Amino acid sequence: MYKQIVTLFNYLSSSDDYTSTVINGVEVQPIYATTPKVTNTENDTSVLIIIKCFEDSNGRYIHTENGNKYYKPPKQWKENTNYFTLQPNFDFLILGKYEIQDISLNELKNNLDNIFMVNQIKDFSDDLGHFEIIAN
Repeated sequence: MYKQIVTLFNYLSSSDDYTSTVINGVEVQPIYATTPKVTNTENDTSVLIIIKCFEDSNGRYIHTENGNKYYKPPKQWKENTNYFTLQPNFDFLILGKYEIQDISLNELKNNLDNIFMVNQIKDFSDDLGHFEIIAN
């Protein structure tokens, strides 16, 4: 468990760009579901991404490729790239390590697999020591 790597892309509204964080120690589990429709059934595949986190006197942090990076909730983050946040419907993750400049989400979706938009976040850092992200 916690053997995978993901790259988190936080959306910067001030520049309409993204900043990235390569996160080590992640568990990725597919969630398979089907949605009945009037004419057919759609396959809605999502993933559960579990990010192990730790805490010290400075707050909650994760292990990244470049050392520890501290978490700030979206409203407190204020696009400070020294921290990371988790923003539903704005941020996305790619399974694996990616260093990408001048990011176009649509272009990435056309050229790469395993790109997931952050939909829901559950903060279990207090009792279980991790964040759970549901993404698709």
